[in-house]
Order: sequence, then C-alpha cells, then structure tokens
Amino acid sequence: MYFWWQAVCSWLPCYLSQSRRAPHSRQYANEAAAVSRLRALTTLEKTFAAAHADKGFACEVPPLKSGKEESRVEYDPPLFLITGTYAGYKFVLGNCRTDAKGVVVHFEATAVPVQRGKTGFRAFCTDDSGLLWFDPDGSATNCLKSRRLLQE
Repeated sequence: MYFWWQAVCSWLPCYLSQSRRAPHSRQYANEAAAVSRLRALTTLEKTFAAAHADKGFACEVPPLKSGKEESRVEYDPPLFLITGTYAGYKFVLGNCRTDAKGVVVHFEATAVPVQRGKTGFRAFCTDDSGLLWFDPDGSATNCLKSRRLLQE
C-alpha cells in the first residue's frame, strides 16, 4: 500500500537541496568568469607582445583577435573584449605606457560588476605583470591602487 507521506518523502530531499543553494551563487560564478577572462586577456597580451617585439603590448582589442577566419561559434574568448561585457562584468583595457622607442611596455585591465551586488561584488584588475588583484567594494580605481592580491 502506498501512502501520501511516501510520495512526499521521495521528492522532499530533492526539493530541499534545490532551495538550499547559496544565495549569491550567480554573483560568485560571474566573479569566477571575470577572473578567467582577465587571465585570458593577459595570455593574449603576452602572446601579442612576443610576436610583435617592435610594438609591445596591444592597447586596442582588434590586434588581440586571431587572424584566422574560423566558423563563427558561440564561444569566442576574445569576444568579451569587443563587447566590453561578459557574465555581468564590464571589461576595460587601457593605461598603456611606452618606452623611449615607442614600444608599449605596460597595460592595465579591469573588470567591474555591471550592477554591483546583482551581477557581482568585487572588482578585479591586472597589468603586464600578470598578477590579479581585487577590490571588495567593486571599484576599478581602488583595485589598481590597493593591489590586494587575489588568493586562489
């Protein structure tokens, strides 16, 4: 014989596990995506600088895109640089400095939540060193100033 409480007991654990998700899991996932994209940017910049020793780092997005004409796919790692946003974060590449020969020897990149608290909490930043820093208040300026190292 099958009782109503057996039916409830069979779906209750599943329901409870769904309702106990972390309240900010989307924001934390967006933060992880932003950090990943900044790492990708650093890799693209270092690759570009190594291939163009006379130019150094790229201060604009187009040179970082692959020259290969591949079929258009949904996942395009550098696409976030062209659109300026990805996973609730806004990305900016800039503050480039050149040496006496005009070779770009420094760049900075930041990622800030599009809507702080809703799409993410912290700001992230990096430069030509490849180190990643964060600001708990979501400020790109403070991130670059304070240089709180992101511990992973």
